[in-house]
Amino acid sequence: MAPKKIPVSIAFPSVPASYALVAVLVHLLWNEPPRLLQITGLALIGSGWCLFISIEQAGYSATLIGEKLADFANDLVYLRIGELGVHR
Repeated sequence: MAPKKIPVSIAFPSVPASYALVAVLVHLLWNEPPRLLQITGLALIGSGWCLFISIEQAGYSATLIGEKLADFANDLVYLRIGELGVHR
């Protein structure tokens, strides 16, 4: 499926899910002990998932919120590029 055809409500939480999956698989397959930074990151990912789910359960459009967050992130990137003197 083309990336532009995946709804934001599915794509947005899928990216951090892959990070969590890799961390768990590395621990299970190679017995690598989780570090404090990894545990903290997984806790933040989990709290983001909970926030995302609670937004949808409250009846708000998670897709619209995801799109607004993506637009905000793009604006921040372009702002930072402009500060560095790089033009689009």
